[in-house]
Amino acid sequence: MVVRSRPPGVAVVTPDRFLCDQLSRVPDLVLEAVEGMCRRLKSPPRSPVEIAQLFASGKNAPKFGTELRAFLHD
Repeated sequence: MVVRSRPPGVAVVTPDRFLCDQLSRVPDLVLEAVEGMCRRLKSPPRSPVEIAQLFASGKNAPKFGTELRAFLHD
């Protein structure tokens, strides 16, 4: 007997994969969320490119950070 830990059709993905998927599917919403993060960060303030760099240099979502940074520079 096989015991499933999740319902059929539900995939388990890393935060990096999830964020990259969202950036490719709904880039406007991702950018809106990043801009919202920038508005809330006051000490120190951060730009969207700086947020992307933080993701890129971190352990949880480095690919997303790299893709976001490239997206912002296009």
